[in-house]
Amino acid sequence: MRKSSLTLRCFLLALVLLLTACASSKVATQNTQVKQPATPVVKDSSAQVPEVEGNPDVAQEAFLRYLYLINLEEKEIAFEFLKKAAEAEPGNRYLAFTLAEAFAEKELFSEALSVAEPAKKMKGTPNSAEYGLLATLYMRTGNADSAKAYYKLAIQENEEDYVKLYEFSLFLEWHQPIDTKELMRVYGALLPRLNYMRPMFGRLAQLYLEEKQDSLFLNLLENAFVSTKNKEFMFDKIKYFESNKMKDSVNSVADRLYKALPTDSGVVFFQASRMMEQEKFAEGEKVIDSYISEKGDSAMVPLVIFYKGLFSRLLGKLDSSQVYFSKLVTDTSLASRAYANLSLISSSHQDTSKAIHYMEMADSLEPETFWKDRLFMYMTYEKTEKLYRYLESLLVKQKANYEQQKASEEVTDLNSHPYLTMLIFAAQLYSGQAQKLVYSAPDSSVKLYTKALESVNAYLALDSLSEQMLFYQAAYLERLKRDDEAVAKFREILKRLPTDHHTMNFLGYTLIDRNKSLEEVKEGMVFVEAALSFDPKNASYLDSKAWGFYRLGNYEEALKILREAVAYDERFLEEFDYWDHLGLVLEALGDKEMALECFIKLGEIEPKHPRAKFPSKKKP
Repeated sequence: MRKSSLTLRCFLLALVLLLTACASSKVATQNTQVKQPATPVVKDSSAQVPEVEGNPDVAQEAFLRYLYLINLEEKEIAFEFLKKAAEAEPGNRYLAFTLAEAFAEKELFSEALSVAEPAKKMKGTPNSAEYGLLATLYMRTGNADSAKAYYKLAIQENEEDYVKLYEFSLFLEWHQPIDTKELMRVYGALLPRLNYMRPMFGRLAQLYLEEKQDSLFLNLLENAFVSTKNKEFMFDKIKYFESNKMKDSVNSVADRLYKALPTDSGVVFFQASRMMEQEKFAEGEKVIDSYISEKGDSAMVPLVIFYKGLFSRLLGKLDSSQVYFSKLVTDTSLASRAYANLSLISSSHQDTSKAIHYMEMADSLEPETFWKDRLFMYMTYEKTEKLYRYLESLLVKQKANYEQQKASEEVTDLNSHPYLTMLIFAAQLYSGQAQKLVYSAPDSSVKLYTKALESVNAYLALDSLSEQMLFYQAAYLERLKRDDEAVAKFREILKRLPTDHHTMNFLGYTLIDRNKSLEEVKEGMVFVEAALSFDPKNASYLDSKAWGFYRLGNYEEALKILREAVAYDERFLEEFDYWDHLGLVLEALGDKEMALECFIKLGEIEPKHPRAKFPSKKKP
């Protein structure tokens, strides 16, 4: 086979030489005109070159040999015949562009352009393939402006040529500065032909958003979904509306998606989660039941069972819910959530031991999610020993992990580390528990406020600029009767955050309440008035102002403002400070009967308060 192939190659090379000789002889002895089919006016702005004498017969024979050899995949020899065909008929536009394309295939782009540039002036009608080839050659040889112009011409001639559209998009991405408007137009024409392929879709979506063409972005998502029925495009639309806080649009798109794909599991679960968030539990249950009805037994996958259990629990069908969740305790992906729901069901059944046990199981399987719930369960059932012991163990464990990651060169951002979150939670938990014990167990309250302050200081040692924790630090110092330190800390915060009205009120109340001097009480009133300028209907701020007037001896004004406070916020009636302050004001005004009623109310809320009174002189 090799010998016959070699023989064929030698024969063909000899034939090339023979055709060359014939072409030279005939051109010398004949005056043959180039034959071209009738064509419309050329659209290219370049002037056409006059027709050139040639030898069409030789050109045709050489071109036929070229086609034959291409079919045999003898590309190198075929290329030689193509060159001879173009040389034999130098005015033939088709042969010239075919030769230019052959040069381009061999990545001889300069040679290809040297053939194509004269060819574009030859007689004939330019087409999208020619424009596209010229665009490619200009791009490959560094003439970006000409490349861009010819890409545009190619697409104008044939917008269905998705290959050229794609090539033009690559050119536009490469050419700086990027012609964003043109790039968006090209991607917009290309995407429907490529079935909205995700990477390119994402790029066009990015361009629309960067150029603030939100309506075009939304139309793109809509067209992509209509064309492909791919739910991800509608999910992207929902995310857009969510990020822009357009709740009605979110609901509209989500409902439409569910109607379009009611048996798609991903859509069904999304719709169920929406009903859960909106507390439309009956509707959520209908979504799941409809899916089960359509799919039959095959629908009862773990997530469907989970939603059945969840909606049953939320609709008060606790026994059914318990059955569903009990089926999931061996499922690796949902067991922790199943245990958490079983804990809540047990709480509803007032089964304390099971409620705690199930939440401990949930936390053991997924501690990063359920550690808070476990602590709250201990707190709810007053398992204080377990509560503090477990919290301390969490802090020790997360502190060690934090320090380990801090020492690692791979970790650069520790601001979201769980240890910081736990320190905040610990501070809030300790202080909340301490507040409950201020009058009933003052020594324990002091210890817990001290623990809260230690948690805050540990946090600030890692992030000294946390505004929340700086405020907690000052507040806990005040609760520990370290007033001078607290006042100094509050003043430092206001230097950094001069419009922090919450701190203004706390500092003002602290100065008023400790009542060290008339000047200090007046200064406290200035801070409280400043806080009220930001939030004039805040009941706590108004209470601080009333307390200031009480300290200044203006009892009538104090009474007026206290009544104002509860008019703005009836929830303030549940605060023991309100009844304590009101009782003292009424007592100062001589209304001892009404003052007694206030102190009785105070006793109902905080029975261990030193001014608490009780009907029939009964104390707890």
